[in-house]
Amino acid sequence: MTKQQPFSAKLYWLYLIIPLALLVTLGGGQGQVYAQQAAATVQPTATPIPQPLNWTEPPTPRVQLAASAMAANDTIIYTIYPMNTTGQPVWDLQINVPLPEGATFLTAWGPPTFATSFDGRQVTFSALELPDQNQAIALHFQVSSAKVTTPAAVTQAAATWKYVKTNLGQITFAQESTKSGDITVQPHAIQQVISDMTGDVPFGNYDLTGIALEQEQTILKIIFNTAGNLGASTEKLEYYLYIDDDCNANTGRQRNGFGSEYRVRFRYTRGIADISKWAETVLLTTTVATGDTAPVTDTEAITDTGNVSDTTGTKAGEWQSVGSLSVSSPANGKIVTVWVPHSALVNGTKFCWYAEAQNKTEAFTPKPPTDELPDASGDLPVIQYDAAMTTTAISLNQPLTTTGGSKNAALSIPLVLTPTVPLTTGVNGNLAIPLKNGETAYDVHIFHLPDGQEVAKIANASQPSFSPDGQSLLSVHQTAQAATVYEYALANKAEVALTGVISGSYPFYDASGKALIYAKAAPGQPADSAAAFVRCDLMALRQHTPPQCQTVLDFAALAATGQISKSTGNGPILTANNLAAYQGCIDAADVNRCGIFMGGVLATDSAANEPFLRQLTNNQQDIPTDSKGNLIAFMGRGADDWEVYVTRLDGAWVKNVSNNADAQDGLPTLSPDGKWVAFLSNRDDKWAVWVAPIAEGPARKVFDLPTGAPWDEGAKNWQDQRITWAP
Repeated sequence: MTKQQPFSAKLYWLYLIIPLALLVTLGGGQGQVYAQQAAATVQPTATPIPQPLNWTEPPTPRVQLAASAMAANDTIIYTIYPMNTTGQPVWDLQINVPLPEGATFLTAWGPPTFATSFDGRQVTFSALELPDQNQAIALHFQVSSAKVTTPAAVTQAAATWKYVKTNLGQITFAQESTKSGDITVQPHAIQQVISDMTGDVPFGNYDLTGIALEQEQTILKIIFNTAGNLGASTEKLEYYLYIDDDCNANTGRQRNGFGSEYRVRFRYTRGIADISKWAETVLLTTTVATGDTAPVTDTEAITDTGNVSDTTGTKAGEWQSVGSLSVSSPANGKIVTVWVPHSALVNGTKFCWYAEAQNKTEAFTPKPPTDELPDASGDLPVIQYDAAMTTTAISLNQPLTTTGGSKNAALSIPLVLTPTVPLTTGVNGNLAIPLKNGETAYDVHIFHLPDGQEVAKIANASQPSFSPDGQSLLSVHQTAQAATVYEYALANKAEVALTGVISGSYPFYDASGKALIYAKAAPGQPADSAAAFVRCDLMALRQHTPPQCQTVLDFAALAATGQISKSTGNGPILTANNLAAYQGCIDAADVNRCGIFMGGVLATDSAANEPFLRQLTNNQQDIPTDSKGNLIAFMGRGADDWEVYVTRLDGAWVKNVSNNADAQDGLPTLSPDGKWVAFLSNRDDKWAVWVAPIAEGPARKVFDLPTGAPWDEGAKNWQDQRITWAP
């Protein structure tokens, strides 16, 4: 199929991929490996001499295997696409796909020419003949991922077949085999995955094994998976996703049979990602905008292509920057994740796309080829992403037919819903929760995870904070005179008052466990009316000697310098970079200038006396509750309900981990390993502890709280409390 043919003919598969799936065996049957390139020997000259790139592109198999997966609500639907690329039929085709670890087989189906079976370990599709139709066949199977505890569900399709072989006039049957690329799915996400063959480029650090696309509220999440580690950040690697928002080859930047309006790019050496929009220019030799068809003497560049009716012009254009994007690319990892806000796209939920990865090293000649998904050779589909997945069904687009009938046979597959199963893997340690004691006060209860057994109770205490090692716990004891911070030792269940912290609230350990931060009340004001945040050395407080303390933020000083209004900050937590994240306002009269802020120590040597301040969120009711590593957990209120969120210290990425508009979810705390969030929720009309993975996956209940009314009203409601998680 050439690019001169109609675009509709090229869209004979939507939502699918035909990568050239093949394992390349190098070195006498030693299995799939990458060509090992010796580093170029650099002579003491000004310009290094490129070395030969000793690599040969693998041959195309007679049967290509493409693979995709759709995941939603603990169900994954896999689709395998075999295609005969030759002019002759192949025989005795058998395709085997092992189930990912922990997955439960539900059902499998395909066209009548294929038989399906499951032996308890793998799904098998078999056919006596695969004609030379050069068109893929869709084979589906569905699994439950409810019991999958690994971060990723990984499998791979393998095929064997026979073909007619002619040698010196003798006709015999020969056998061949091939494999698809890894099909890697995050088991509890709503995600579309397209796999790609490996070994089609010489280096694993840019050899794409697949692309995953999913929605995070109003953000499109793009995940590039590579076969090898990215390596040091000096590697000249670049990854691209081209988005064709109207799936029209005649608009946008024409490439590989379709036109892209947007380009998402990540450059590894710079550690930054960006998005650009294609600005098209048409060079015309006649004037058409006014209807005058008289020829002109000079070539005219028309950038407003909507006014162009002449089709004889030459199209050109350029990428114009829209803005920078959040990106995650761990050094020596195999994953690049880029987040694209929907506001940067015309349509962020339905589009066609094409991906590339490049290794721009100058050490070899010729330069390493580009890895493309889908591959640019042969008759290839245009990939279509459609986020119209729900928790009850997944819509799959079948391949477009080339003769007669419907051009797009949409198939809606109901999900087989399974009961929620107990989640224990990775959820362990102790959880401290303040609960109303019936006497207009709180007691802190310490529960063991995941069984919910109570191991200790601290009377007349609230606002708990565990030390990083889980051996001690800070809490606030409220008396008629003031609020005093106490420290409780779990080993001997002894508690001592930190007498240097009077009229304080919201104590919180630093990352070392050797210091705390607390909110210092204004003179003559309640403890929750913080005038300053103070950081103190714990050793002196424990020994009842004059504490070594430092003012982190002084709101009276900030108001005096005009940096903020007279509003106070509330609920400080100490982050890994020794800054205080808190709920507050720069200007109480402007709700957009309220939310979660991060602040630092006052610069006393500065004439302006200005602190470091950064606004992370702009919802006045966002309340930070915990921080570990690079993350901050907080609760925020929408129109009718409270939700639980996680954000990075730079505020560039926010994720709703509770995501339930029919319940009140709040008081999140991060697990010691930073992989989970625990929070309290009244789902099912009963207060309970729930957990959710930060990476991907639904929230699940761990245990019910021992009381049905855990919170007081008014000033003592749950917004004034915290829970805390320790090993």
